[in-house]
Amino acid sequence: MAGSNPAGPTFLNLPVRFDGAAVKTIIFDLGGVILDLSVQHTLAAFSSLTHKHIADIEQAFVTANEFTWYEKGLLTDEAFRTFIRETYATDASDATIDACWNAMLRGM
Repeated sequence: MAGSNPAGPTFLNLPVRFDGAAVKTIIFDLGGVILDLSVQHTLAAFSSLTHKHIADIEQAFVTANEFTWYEKGLLTDEAFRTFIRETYATDASDATIDACWNAMLRGM
């Protein structure tokens, strides 16, 4: 009914359900508006790490679901690192893989 109050909280005019849990943090993907993001720097870092051509790195990046799942928080850090090690045939340390992934964060 027009003008009525929604049954619960909304965000962007969509109902929001919290299941009784306290919300401590909301993360917005700002798409380079506030943060300077460069996926090319991450691709270049993985290319340098694995000694694979950047086109091969990019191919896996655009076709493997794990990258999207990781961005959405659907993969743990450990699962993502295992995926990277298996996909790019590397035994790189956790810190090295993290540094490659975080190479996209510019100006921080």
